[in-house]
Amino acid sequence: MKLTEKYTAKTKEQFFDDFIGKISQYPFGGMPKRDLDCLIFFLLKKHGLIPGKMNRDRAYSLGISESKYKSLLVDSDAKFGGAHDIEESVKKIFGRLVGGGSGVSLEGDTLVFIEEDSVVEGDFAQAMKAAGLYTDTSFNSELIRVKAAGFLAFALERKYITEDEILALLLKDKSDEQYIETFKKSKKTGKDMICDVLDILADHDKFNLSTFSDISKYIVGVIGAKLSDNTANK
Repeated sequence: MKLTEKYTAKTKEQFFDDFIGKISQYPFGGMPKRDLDCLIFFLLKKHGLIPGKMNRDRAYSLGISESKYKSLLVDSDAKFGGAHDIEESVKKIFGRLVGGGSGVSLEGDTLVFIEEDSVVEGDFAQAMKAAGLYTDTSFNSELIRVKAAGFLAFALERKYITEDEILALLLKDKSDEQYIETFKKSKKTGKDMICDVLDILADHDKFNLSTFSDISKYIVGVIGAKLSDNTANK
């Protein structure tokens, strides 16, 4: 098994404290082998000790198959993840669009995210579902497909962005200022307004990943601030 260079004296201490804290809840020898494997895997992942960018690379570093790695991802989170903030996963998905859109593409009117962590994918899907929207992973469980309009509607629903910030996407073209005034005076829902904005951008050949990049930076900042506030209040 190979560990990353993050394995420092401080990390070793944190890992050991977490391990003892969990294992001490069982009588000696009382933790099932599978649970012990899940615990060690969970702590390795938690402390960023598993090298590799893709599941296949991470599995190789642990000396296990990719399928076993994926199984451990789900089981370890279920057994030891506890209650975790779904917004962490949402932030990670939105963050794909920041800095050039690594791991994300635009196919027609659909954003496609590469996400190998099934826990993150599940959290994001659940958050979208709670907002009355949906994601599609039927083609490939590691690809999250979501309509661009739905993606922005979700951000609007969660108050990560405002209608004015969505309309600001049109300000890059002065000729669209009249549309903005029209939208502000209309009684359209936020989702309808988003669809109209994206249609206008498509007509101007500006419906692309860069369209979402700036607004995603803002969204990630908002989510990050919320998470920091939640941590401070605990």
